[in-house]
Amino acid sequence: MDDETLLRRVKKGERIPEQQLALVRERLAAPVTSQDKYTLLHILWRSHDLKAKDVVVQQLGDSDEMVRRIAVQALTELWPSEEAFQIARRMLHDPSKHVRMAAAAGIGELGVALRQRTADAALLLLERFDSLQSEGGPEWESYYDGLLTIANVPYGKRPLATRPLSRSDVDEDVIRHARALAATTVNQRN
Repeated sequence: MDDETLLRRVKKGERIPEQQLALVRERLAAPVTSQDKYTLLHILWRSHDLKAKDVVVQQLGDSDEMVRRIAVQALTELWPSEEAFQIARRMLHDPSKHVRMAAAAGIGELGVALRQRTADAALLLLERFDSLQSEGGPEWESYYDGLLTIANVPYGKRPLATRPLSRSDVDEDVIRHARALAATTVNQRN
């Protein structure tokens, strides 16, 4: 079965047999591959293939920004851990804004999943949110979205993505909540 068919099946919620997932992992791990790594990663991620962690982490160093982006998304969703948090933190410095945006979303999710990291996640996201505020744009929005996740704002109550986020869309209660959380991290360090 070709990769596009596998991806379509997994997107529909069909279960992919372990034998096929093992072949996908093997092809993705090959040192030199002409395979579409993005599609292979997407198959493993959407299949919730927990055996794929090492090969997913390996892709974080790929030269293709979209491969790195989907690797960050898969890692932070499938393996919420201290290791994933540290990797997502590192990926906030990736040269690609798409990877940084995925890392921001992952840090928001990990801030909820790893209660011991909630304050650190708030601090990281706030620093970048504040530094990009004058520019606005999709990356700034991704840091705000991570803060909304930490504040447990339901998706239905978030600003619509039908237009760019403006400063007037920002919920000051969310920002105050994040600053209070971040202050606990700063206080613990002092």
